[in-house]
Amino acid sequence: MDVWDTKRCTNKAYKVNVVNRDVNGAANILMLANERTFDIPGARVRVEVVTRAPCGTQAITVATDKPGSLLLHWGYKQRALQTRFSPAADGGQAVSIELPGPEASDRLNFVIKNEGMGEWYDLNGANFQELCGVWAYLAWERAGCPARSGAEADAEYDAGVAELVLLLRRGVGLDELWAVARGQVPWAQFQAALGKPDGADFGADARRVLREQLAAGRSVQELEHALGASPPEASQTASQTGAPPASAPAPAQTSEESGLGASRGMRSVDPLDLIKRPAAAPLLADARPGAQDSPLAPLVRAAGEDDAVCWHRTFNLGDGAQLLATVRRLGDPHAPADDSPELMVELGSVLSMDGEELPLQRARVPVPVDADLAALAFVLRSRDGSRWWRDGGGDFRVPLPTGDGGGAGEGAPDAASGNPLLQDSVARAIVEAEATPAWTLMHRFNRASDLLEQVAAGGVEDVEGSLARIYVWLRYSSIRQLTWQRNYNTQPRILGAAQERLTHTIAKVYSKTSGMSQEWARLLLTTVGRGGNAQAVRDDILHIMHRNHIPEKGGTWMEQWHQKLHNNTTPDDVPICEAYLAFLESGGDQGTYWRVLADAGVTRQRLESFDRPITVDPQFFGDRRDALLADFRAYLKVLKAVHSGADLQASASAAARIVPAAAKAPLGYALAHAGTGGSALALVEAADWTVRLFAEEVVRAGPAFALSLALSAAEPGLRAAAELGAWQLVSPGAARGELVAVPSLREVQDRAFPRPTVLLAWEVTGEEEVPAGVVALLSPDAPDVLSHLAVRARNLAVLFAACHDAAPLRELEALEGRVLELDSTAAGAVTWQEADEEEVEGGGGRATPAGVAAGTKKLTRPTTPKWCGKWVLGMDEFKQGVVGAKSNNLAGLRGRLPESIQLPASVTIPFGSFEKALESRENRELAKQIRAAVSSVTPHSPGPALARCRDLVNQVAVPSALRKELEAGMRAAGIPVPQNEERWEAALCALKAVWASKYNDRAFYSCRKVGLRFDDVRMAVLCQRVVPVRYAFVIHTANPVSGDADEIYAELVIGLGEAIVSGAVPGSALAFSARKDALDAPRVLLYPSKSRALVVADSLILRSDSNGEDLEGYAGAGLYESVTVDATRSVVADYSADDLLMDPGFRRRLMTDVCRVGLEIEQALGSAQDIEGVVGKDGAITVVQTRPQV
Repeated sequence: MDVWDTKRCTNKAYKVNVVNRDVNGAANILMLANERTFDIPGARVRVEVVTRAPCGTQAITVATDKPGSLLLHWGYKQRALQTRFSPAADGGQAVSIELPGPEASDRLNFVIKNEGMGEWYDLNGANFQELCGVWAYLAWERAGCPARSGAEADAEYDAGVAELVLLLRRGVGLDELWAVARGQVPWAQFQAALGKPDGADFGADARRVLREQLAAGRSVQELEHALGASPPEASQTASQTGAPPASAPAPAQTSEESGLGASRGMRSVDPLDLIKRPAAAPLLADARPGAQDSPLAPLVRAAGEDDAVCWHRTFNLGDGAQLLATVRRLGDPHAPADDSPELMVELGSVLSMDGEELPLQRARVPVPVDADLAALAFVLRSRDGSRWWRDGGGDFRVPLPTGDGGGAGEGAPDAASGNPLLQDSVARAIVEAEATPAWTLMHRFNRASDLLEQVAAGGVEDVEGSLARIYVWLRYSSIRQLTWQRNYNTQPRILGAAQERLTHTIAKVYSKTSGMSQEWARLLLTTVGRGGNAQAVRDDILHIMHRNHIPEKGGTWMEQWHQKLHNNTTPDDVPICEAYLAFLESGGDQGTYWRVLADAGVTRQRLESFDRPITVDPQFFGDRRDALLADFRAYLKVLKAVHSGADLQASASAAARIVPAAAKAPLGYALAHAGTGGSALALVEAADWTVRLFAEEVVRAGPAFALSLALSAAEPGLRAAAELGAWQLVSPGAARGELVAVPSLREVQDRAFPRPTVLLAWEVTGEEEVPAGVVALLSPDAPDVLSHLAVRARNLAVLFAACHDAAPLRELEALEGRVLELDSTAAGAVTWQEADEEEVEGGGGRATPAGVAAGTKKLTRPTTPKWCGKWVLGMDEFKQGVVGAKSNNLAGLRGRLPESIQLPASVTIPFGSFEKALESRENRELAKQIRAAVSSVTPHSPGPALARCRDLVNQVAVPSALRKELEAGMRAAGIPVPQNEERWEAALCALKAVWASKYNDRAFYSCRKVGLRFDDVRMAVLCQRVVPVRYAFVIHTANPVSGDADEIYAELVIGLGEAIVSGAVPGSALAFSARKDALDAPRVLLYPSKSRALVVADSLILRSDSNGEDLEGYAGAGLYESVTVDATRSVVADYSADDLLMDPGFRRRLMTDVCRVGLEIEQALGSAQDIEGVVGKDGAITVVQTRPQV
C-alpha cells in the first residue's frame, strides 16, 4: 500500500463508516465476508471485508469504477493512512488492505479524493466540507446569529469539526449527523438521545473553550486527551507489536514481508487531519449552506454552448445584482460576418431594489450588419428613475464584430485581429477596460474584482489561466507599466473602498481554489494594497500641514503633493513620502530626495505628469524638522497600509494578532534586518525591460527564491558536517594544461584548443560535447554521473569535477592563463598546483597521436554497411552489420533473463535505409541538395550547413514500401500501429528526425575529435512502443567513477530517462550503488533534486541505432536522437511526496531490483554494460536498451 506520513494537520472533513459487526463471530467459521456498495458521482464504490479464521486476519478491498487519480484516506483504531488506488483486473481501480489478527477492527473510516478534479466523495457522494460547514452554521444559528469577524467564523468552523470528530469516534453514524444537519432530527432530540456520551458537553461554554484552544494551536487529539477522552492507542499498539514510538515511526512490516509500497505504520492520526480545508474543497466550490446558482447561471451556460453567440459576458452590479450581455448572429451561425443579416445584442438582468430581488428582465437591441459600430455603450436606469447602474464608474461596453474597427479589434471571438489571446473572455475584458478614456486605479481595481467574482462563480472554463492573466495585468499595473490615472480623479476614500473590495475578492477566490489556481490567487495579493483607512490619506496630510503651520500656498512642493493626495492618491505616494523623510533626515539635501525617488523608479518627468503635478523641489523647515519627521513617519504607515500590500512592515502589523508564537522571533529578526541584505531591482519604466524580465522579477520576489538563497548559503556547512567536501568527481583522473575560464561549456564545445587546456566552465548542463584539446573540465554545475557529457568525459579520460563551493573556483579563476597540474584524490577531491610551461609545450598534457588535437583519440574508420534489401527487420533477423548494437543486444537477451525482467517488442529499420530512400525518383533532387550541403560543412563554422542538412532530410519522402513493411512488422511484433493518416504522418516525421540527427552539431564535433567522417555514419532506427512509466533508470555495471568492476552504479528518476542522460532537466537523479555480492544492501549516494520530470503519452519511440555507437572504446551513445511520436512534456516532479523518498523499504527494494537487472544482463552478455530501462506503474521492470559500457 502506498501510505503517506500523516502527522498533524487541521483538516475539515468527515468519514464513511463501514461497520463489520461479524468480525468477531464464531471461531468455527473458516472465512466470513461482508460486502457493501456506495454511490458516488458517476460511479460506485464496493467494499468487501473478508475475515479468515482462526488467525482473524482481515482482508479489505475497496474497489470503484470511477476513473481518474484516486486516493483513499482511511483510518481505524485512531490511525490514519492514505493509499493510492491501483488498476484492477476488471478495468476499474482498487485498494487492498490486510490487517493481521491483532490489528483487526470492527470499523473502517474512509473518504475518497479525486486528485485530478480536486473532489472528495463520502457516503452520500457529497463534498466533505459541506457537513462541516452546515454543522458550524447550525452552531452559529443556535447562538443567535451574532455578528462575528472572519477569524471568529473560522474558529466556529474548527469547533464544529472538533465536535464532529468526537461524535464520529464515539460511534455516531453519518446518517444520524446528516439527519440533524438537514433538520430532520431536532437538535434537542439529538442531544437527548446522545446522552452526552463520556460526559461530553457541546454547549456554548464548551464550544468557546474549543475555539480558544484551537486558536492557540492545539490539535484535536490534544483536546480529546485534555478533556478526558480515551488516550490514543498508538503507544499501546507500539509496545504490543514491538514497533518504535510514534516519535520515530517505522514500517509496520519488515522489508521481507512488505509488498510494493507497504504501510509505514503511521500511528495515532485521524483521517480528518489529513485534508487541508482550502485544498479539500473542489475548485470554486461554495461551502455556504444552501448556496445556489445565480438566476443567470443557466443563461450563462447556455450562451457558452450556443454556436450563434459570438460574445457574452456577465457584469456584477452590486448587491447580488447581475447583468448578462450576449452578441448573437442571426441566421447561420457559421456563415461569414458579411453574410449575416444582423446581430442581436441581448441583455438579461437580475436586480435588487430595496432588498427585494426583482424577476429576470430582458432587452434586445438589433444591430444591422452594415452598421459601422465598434461597440454598443450603455448604462442602466430603474423604471422609476431612482437608481442608475454603470460598469465600475464607466459605461457598459459590448464589442461588436462589425465595422472597420469593430468588435473584432476589441477582441470578439471571430475577431479579424488574429490574436489568439483575445479569444479568451478575461483577456478581452482586460483589453476593453484599458481602452476606456477615463480610467484610474479605482476603475482597474473594480474591474478586476468583477472578473475575479466571475471566476469564483464558475463563469470561466480555464480558472488557472484566467487568474494568471489577471495577475499579469495587475502586476504590470503595480510596477507602473499601466497608467494609474487618466482623465479622472478619485478621492482616497473611494480608491480605498475599491482596494478593499479587491483584496476581499482575492481572499474569496483563494478560499475557493486549490493547487496552482490558489497560488495565482496568493500572488494577486502582492499586486494591491489592502485599502486600509484610505480617508486618512486625505485628512492626515492637512492635519500635518496645519499642525506644523505650513500654509496651503500654491506653487509650493507641500501644497502640490497635498493636491495630488486630495484628488488622486496612488502607490507613488509611498516613495514620495520616503524621499521627503530622507530629505528631512539629511538636513534638506535635494540630492538625497532625488536619489530615493530614483531608486523607486519615480523620475521628475513622472512627478510632472500627474494630473495634479509636482513641479518644484521640497522646502526644508529646519525649525520644524523633528516634528515633521515624527508626523511623516506615522503618515508613511498610513500610505503603506493603503497602497503597499506586499510591504513587510505593513503586512506584519496587519497580521500581528494571528502570527503563531513560534513565528514571532524569526519575523522580528527579519523586520529588524530588513533592507540590510541588498537592494531590490530598480523599477525601470520601460515596457521592453519589464517584458524581458517579468518572469525573473516575479520569481526573485517570491519565497522560493529566498529559500533557494538560504539553502545555497547553508549547503557548504551541510556538506562539511556530512564530511562530503566541496568537490564531486564525475570523471576522475589527472591532467596538466593551461587554465581557460568560460561562461558556459555550450559556447565553446565547437572549439579545438591548440594546446592541452583545463577548462573552467561556469555553466554546464550535461548535453554538451567535450571540446577538442580539453584535458580537464571544472564547473560549479554537477550533471548526472550517467549523462552523455559525463560518459564521454570518462571515455576520453578527461578529468571532470564539480565544485559546490565558489571559493575554490574563484581561486582557480584567478590563475587563468597559467599552466596547472591537477589530480583527483581517493577522497573525491581535486588538488592543483602550477606547472612548468615547457612541459605542456612538449606534450605533457596528454600523449596524443600526431596531427590530432590534444585530448582526443583516433579510431579505426568503420566499414560502411550496405542496405540488406529489406526495409524492416524483426528481432529474429537482427545481426551484426545490418542493425546497430541496441537492436542486436536486445535480441541477444531473449531467453537469457529471468521472467521478472521484460524486453520490449521491437522492429528495426536497418542500416542503409535512408541512403536507399534517397535513390528513389521522388527524392533524387533532394539527394543532390543534401550532398551539396554536406560538402559545404566546414570545421570552423559547421552550424549553418548542418542545419541545412537536417532541414533537407526532414523533407525526404518516405518510400511507400517502407511504410508497408513497417506496418506489417509492427503487427507481427505486437506493436500498436498508427490508427490513421495523421498518426502515420507523425510516425514518419519522427523517423526522418532520427535520420536527420546524424547531422547534429554534437555528433559532428565528437566524430571530428576521434577522426571519423560524420557522413560515414549509417543510421538504423529501432521502433518500440513507449508507455507511461513510473520511473526510468540508467545502470553502469562497473562503477564509472571509481572504476570498481565489482560495484554496480545506477541513477533513477520519475518519468522518462532523458531527464538523466540528456541534461535537459537540472538537478540530480537518485544515485545509488551496490556490491555485486550484496545486492540486498544498496547504498544511496545522492538523493534526487530534479523539480521536473519528462513524460509522454502511450505512443511510439524511434530510437537511433547507428554504427557510430558500435565502435569499441568510443562513447557514441547519446550523440543521435531518439524521437517519440507524441511530444514529450515536462511536468512538476514532487519527490518529497513519492515513495522513493517517503518509504525507505520501498526504495531499498527498488534499488536492489534495479541493480539485479544490471548483474543479470552483464552475466548474459559477458561484459560490463550501459543499460537503460523503466519501471512501470505496476512495478514491472523493462529494459529498453543496453550496450557495452565504455
